[in-house]
Amino acid sequence: MQVFQKKVLSLLVDIRHRLKETQPASSAVHIDRMDTMEDFELQEQSLSDAQAFDTLVLQISRIGGRNTKDCAHKVLDRLFTNSLMAKFNLKGKGKRGKRPLEGTKVYRAIQEMGFSWDAKFKICSRLIRWKLSNPKGSSLLRLGIVVTLAGVISLSLALFCYSPSNRCPRPAYKPDQYSQISSVESNETLTETVEDKPILLLWVWPQSYRFNFSDCKKFYNIDNCQLTDDRSLYNSADNVIIYHRAISWDLSNLPPSPRPPFQRWLWLHLESPTNTKKIPGLENLFNLTVSYRQDADIPVRLRLTTHKKPNEDFVIPKKDKLVCWIVNNNSTPTGVGTRIRFYQELRKYIKVTLFGKAYTRFLDYKDYYSTIASCKFYLSFENSVHKDYITEKLNGPLVAGTVPVALGPPRKNYENFVPGDSFIHVNDFPDAKSLAEYLLHLDKDEDAYRKYFNWRKYLTPTPHLIQQTQEFILAICTACDHVARHQEYKEAHDIYDWYFS
Repeated sequence: MQVFQKKVLSLLVDIRHRLKETQPASSAVHIDRMDTMEDFELQEQSLSDAQAFDTLVLQISRIGGRNTKDCAHKVLDRLFTNSLMAKFNLKGKGKRGKRPLEGTKVYRAIQEMGFSWDAKFKICSRLIRWKLSNPKGSSLLRLGIVVTLAGVISLSLALFCYSPSNRCPRPAYKPDQYSQISSVESNETLTETVEDKPILLLWVWPQSYRFNFSDCKKFYNIDNCQLTDDRSLYNSADNVIIYHRAISWDLSNLPPSPRPPFQRWLWLHLESPTNTKKIPGLENLFNLTVSYRQDADIPVRLRLTTHKKPNEDFVIPKKDKLVCWIVNNNSTPTGVGTRIRFYQELRKYIKVTLFGKAYTRFLDYKDYYSTIASCKFYLSFENSVHKDYITEKLNGPLVAGTVPVALGPPRKNYENFVPGDSFIHVNDFPDAKSLAEYLLHLDKDEDAYRKYFNWRKYLTPTPHLIQQTQEFILAICTACDHVARHQEYKEAHDIYDWYFS
């Protein structure tokens, strides 16, 4: 009988864990609302990744409602603003001139949910189409059958084991597929691993882009903190990292206060001031900043690596295009006006081959580096001009073996990170016509062109991750490494006073 009770108890723990996944998580269910068609296109692009698609389906499955119809309304309200919804055949009278939602990846994610009203838990749940990347996901249907057959026994044991008498041991926390950096073979190894590493709690997944925490070890050889997204560890977490764009305007989804006295909060934000909402009340909450800024507490950037022995292996890739530009964002509010105007003037004097959704078609991720490598020059035009805001748009051509043409902060700012003879800056010329003439000159003067690669003898660039769902891996892993190496106290300071200066 004791063995039987243990088996049923184990089943109950698993059932409770599965039900917890399907129940609504109120404010913890964070879905970034799409406001513009550009937001929708970016979401569509990200959903090409199976993991991102399954994550959205799971988030939708946690949205509650009074009945099936109410669930559907709430799902659409979480995904779209009214203004964007009106552009689809979802809102308003008539469908003429409106974009059909059917056939899109977002629509498929909603369909995949397979709404089914569960009166007992007052949720809309997916009972049949459970198709997460977890190979055990399909067992939920079988689990439902087991629950039906063992309902009476399960209820009795649940009342027995989880009553205040505490006669049954509390089940151990079972982490999900993202919550633990590495698997261990014994409890002793686990104890040693956890005790030696500070806990870094990721409060919200940025943009809902999930990744396996073991990627920090895989990509950057970082494995010196315990990364987790398990909020039950909040009171024991040494550090909590919070993504700025996920914070609600009323601050209701921030971690609870007062925080543990030993705990540090990290502000994660990779956008420029032009694309930053100044949410009131955050001024003096954060101890550390995680940003592209060089003067951040934790700067996020892939730097060139040096080596004493000259690298004689580098060969300039074969070129069949003169000037190229990959651009997906043409939304004026994001500050792209400067680069658009310069491009429109430049193309009058030199041919520019375009890729990306802004002007042509989306470039597949697998073709990213090879496409840039096939161009003699690449337009590394930032969407807005701010100190240190120098992104992967510069790193891409440096890695691929192409000369970047930079538009962003002043040349001196670029030279804090890369040699001055590794790129061309638009400010070096009085106008776009003069720049075009110089590029045409370099196209004919092979020796002059080759000088832009002399730096490769003693410096090596590091390829960056290119999928949109991988955007925050470097930042989170860098933060993990920092909090493990620097555990000293740092007082909270006004992030806005620093960031917007």
